[in-house]
Amino acid sequence: MSFSVTPRGGALTGRGGWRAGTVYYQDDIVVWNGLQYQSILPVNIGYQPDVSGGQWAAVVSSSVIAAGMYRGAGLTATASAWTKIPLDTTSFDASGGMASPAQGRINILAAGYYQVHGSVGFVGSASPQGVEAAVYRNGFVYNKGSISTWAATGLGISSLVAATAFWNTGDYIELWYFVNAALALDTFPGSTYLDTVQIQ
Repeated sequence: MSFSVTPRGGALTGRGGWRAGTVYYQDDIVVWNGLQYQSILPVNIGYQPDVSGGQWAAVVSSSVIAAGMYRGAGLTATASAWTKIPLDTTSFDASGGMASPAQGRINILAAGYYQVHGSVGFVGSASPQGVEAAVYRNGFVYNKGSISTWAATGLGISSLVAATAFWNTGDYIELWYFVNAALALDTFPGSTYLDTVQIQ
């Protein structure tokens, strides 16, 4: 199988998520609702892949688009400022290329509706503290999670965040936090993590 860098027939050309107004050419490959489709027309515009059998052919019967990451290395929080957690470990990457430890984030490779879940956890402290997690989209806050506080000595604290949204190809999502003291991050994989799955 060969991939062309020019949008013409004769070699398969990966074009990312399908968009209604984009012109596609013969042998272009697009992703739509988690499936891959190959254009079978010399020029193909405006035909939705899953309902246009004369214009597109399914390449793969089904696939999962999902990724998850967590912070495995120790980290001391920056107090009283929204701060990104550089996620450094991939828990899963079903479609390949979404989880990026080098960038500390998840990159969206195909447009669609996604569910996102995240958590930020810190180990206990000797004084009352509070924490809030957030999902950032392309460097800006998209959704904030629960605000958690505690007054007991030595207990951990965490904040959960979730979102369902339409992400575009090329978007990226990050896990951020706000905490009012320089606490140590809980590096247990189920405590500080971010994951996403395409649902449509």
